[in-house]
Parts: sequence; structure tokens; C-alpha cells
Amino acid sequence: MEQLSLQLLLNRFEQNPPDCSAGDDAVTWHDHDCQRLKRAVLVDSIQSAFGLSSGGRNRRPSSTAWEWVMSSKDNSPFSFNQCCYSNQLDPTTLRCHLKIYYRRYQR
Repeated sequence: MEQLSLQLLLNRFEQNPPDCSAGDDAVTWHDHDCQRLKRAVLVDSIQSAFGLSSGGRNRRPSSTAWEWVMSSKDNSPFSFNQCCYSNQLDPTTLRCHLKIYYRRYQR
């Protein structure tokens, strides 16, 4: 089975959304569920951009995750901006702080 990055998986879902009409087994998503998912995407992507993992091990920094952080596109429910807005964060301010940290990290 092909292993996909989170960003690639989200892009595929945006291009070809899965059929979620599961009948009686359908799961109802509430606003707080979406917010938690977007927070997890945000945290994981930032960690990936800097080569960090939630398990404490270092990994190779992800240029794809960094590109997602730097993208100002708003048209996707899982864009950096939308994930920030959903968690009451200002994407411009967060992006600015991450750029400063990124410059220091690259030295």
C-alpha cells in the first residue's frame, strides 16, 4: 500500500472527496471535532516542517509542510489559514514567528 503524506492525502480528498454517505454507520461531525482535527493538522505540519515528531525523535524537515505553512491560499478547509482561524490564531502573526524560528533553525 502506498504511504501518503498528510498534505498529499488532503489534496486528494479536495480533488475527489470520498462518498461519506455511510447510511446508519455515518458519523456526525461537530464544530469542535473539526476544530480538533484542524489543530492536529496544524501542529503536525509545523512539527514536520522543522523535522520534529510528537514522539520526540527528529526526522528530516519537510519542505512540503513548510510550503503549506507559507501558502496564503484560503480556498481549502484544511489550508494553513483556515486551520489557524478555526483555532483562534492569526495566520499572518503565526507565520511571521515561524519564519523567524525557521531562519534561526537553518543556521
